[in-house]
Amino acid sequence: MKRFLLMPTLMVLLALSAFGGAQPEEVQPATAPGVDAEVWETPAVYATPGDFQRETGAQLPPYNEAPVFRERVETGELPPVEDRLPVEPLVVRPWNQIGTYSEREISGDSGDIACANAQHLLEIIAPDFATPVPNVLKGYVLSSDARSITLHLREGLRWSDGHPHTADDFVFWYEDVLNNSQLTPARPAIYTSGGEFMDLTKIDDYTVRLDFAEPYPAITDVLASDQWWQYPIPPKHYMQQWHIDYNPDADELAREEGFETWYQAFLMHNTTGAGQQDVDRPVVYPWKLVSIDSAQNQYWERNPYFWKVDIAGNQLPYIGRLNGVQVGDAQTKQLRVISGAFQIGGILQPLASYPLYLDNAERGDYRVMLWDDPRGAFRGAVTLNQTSKDPVKRELFSELRFRQALSLAIDRDDVNETLFFGLGEPRQPAPPPPASQFYEEWMRDHYAEYDPARSNALLDEMGLQWDGRRQYRLRPDGEPLSINLQFVGQFDGIAQLLQEYWQAVGVRVALREVTGAMWTQLVDANDTDLGIWSVENTDFGMRRTGASPARPPWTGANVPWDLWYVTGGASGEEPPEAVRELYALIDEWTLTIPGTERYVELGKEIWRINIENLFMIGAVGLVPYPVIISNSLGNTMPDESLWSPSFQQWVPYMAEQWFFVD
Repeated sequence: MKRFLLMPTLMVLLALSAFGGAQPEEVQPATAPGVDAEVWETPAVYATPGDFQRETGAQLPPYNEAPVFRERVETGELPPVEDRLPVEPLVVRPWNQIGTYSEREISGDSGDIACANAQHLLEIIAPDFATPVPNVLKGYVLSSDARSITLHLREGLRWSDGHPHTADDFVFWYEDVLNNSQLTPARPAIYTSGGEFMDLTKIDDYTVRLDFAEPYPAITDVLASDQWWQYPIPPKHYMQQWHIDYNPDADELAREEGFETWYQAFLMHNTTGAGQQDVDRPVVYPWKLVSIDSAQNQYWERNPYFWKVDIAGNQLPYIGRLNGVQVGDAQTKQLRVISGAFQIGGILQPLASYPLYLDNAERGDYRVMLWDDPRGAFRGAVTLNQTSKDPVKRELFSELRFRQALSLAIDRDDVNETLFFGLGEPRQPAPPPPASQFYEEWMRDHYAEYDPARSNALLDEMGLQWDGRRQYRLRPDGEPLSINLQFVGQFDGIAQLLQEYWQAVGVRVALREVTGAMWTQLVDANDTDLGIWSVENTDFGMRRTGASPARPPWTGANVPWDLWYVTGGASGEEPPEAVRELYALIDEWTLTIPGTERYVELGKEIWRINIENLFMIGAVGLVPYPVIISNSLGNTMPDESLWSPSFQQWVPYMAEQWFFVD
């Protein structure tokens, strides 16, 4: 039905679209001898030109640049390309072929564009999805005991304004941002090991070392994902003007800009990606922000100091501009994608849109792909609050039979057909086999069959009697058995189905849709009966978050247990034995080298405890995800791949090596 309701709006959009018009002529970059006609099936990255030569036997040609930069070099506006690149740039073998320079733009919603533009110190790239490789960093050395990691920056690496990016920026980040309580009230747990925050030492201008109290092998995964779509290290030379320790007049400057305090102004100016407001803030991204219009649409241009080249010596990116559009709602985004106004569409696209995208693929001149989304539970899994402020509910929710009964009452095949066209996998929120070493088949199926008779038998066994008219069950205190389920909008479908299934076995469910901010407040205040969220439990996601998908508060319940854990028992509430055992296993797992026999053994045990105890109850996972990309773009991805928040969606596909082919 939704598809037909969209069509009148689509016709209006197509009639009013202003995205057409003549496009600048493309200019083919120079290519290395023998590579201009080659086509590859997968990409590769080489940390330095020396690595490229050692691994391929080829010599990197002289550097080349976009024609618009060549013109600026000739007028003296820019230094020559060899002076803008670091001494050892990162070398990229594109996905399929050497690309073409163009001043055309890629348009998409601001989230898609920010994601495509993102860079990290290390990176996970497709189709590997496993190994953090050098990116902004030239390389790193993890100590044999995993208690320290030495980071090697690229000599001559520059911010987008041409200023050197050195170890001093790392020191500023560590001493003046992370360790400033006004800028960082709670220091990020991802840089904590053994209960202690890391130390940072500057070795020289291009070398720093991070030290940890306990072994921390997952630090490489953290460096490949920290700050999501924002590069974590700030440009000291620019940001210090809003820092009170460097500018005594920082508060006055902040007030002139409309802020109450220096740190509010600092945080605004330091924000990059989709939320960036300061167009002068230097970045290390392929494209730099140059303007924001009155509708908050962002316009990005090629960064003249970007530090990657292709194997023919061409400075990346090939494409000149990005346009990040502020899209008011999902329907507007759909219309822009299917009209061809957006060249990419990925972030927050529901599977329900897939038929619409498929029907309009020829008109919009794009590929629509269904990629594997390796989430163990998708929209979503629920967690019963065993620390409920209601003592009767606390006792009920802590009873394993009650959790088993609720799980057996869910018709997962119906959920799959109703919400996901039957394309997902009915399952518990077990680790996803495409991206986990910890998966065992029994985990998927544990109490996952639809068996309302057995569910009723368990509830009867617990003494939860029906009311006189057999409409609902009674709590042990004689009150109607009712569960409150607050949820944000994306979980509306599963919430309504859970209400139907559970009420059929006598458990009333009161639904209430709330905003994301309100839901967070309810969870933090321990005012939920059920937490509900998707479960992003790839091994990479587990490592970079300290196994947060596998421990309280799971999908949003049992916060007092989490407080007990993170404060070493100083606050919160001591959990039962099974949860204490889970915490102990996670503590050991985080200190264990990934890929070792013990690492896999611990991971499986962590998930065994979770699944056997039904700390989370899932419905459907591994739901494919619709990804759209214009046929006009080259060096894009295969028809089959992964789309996952764990791997930060567009990031593994290196948008800097995309190019326009038509």
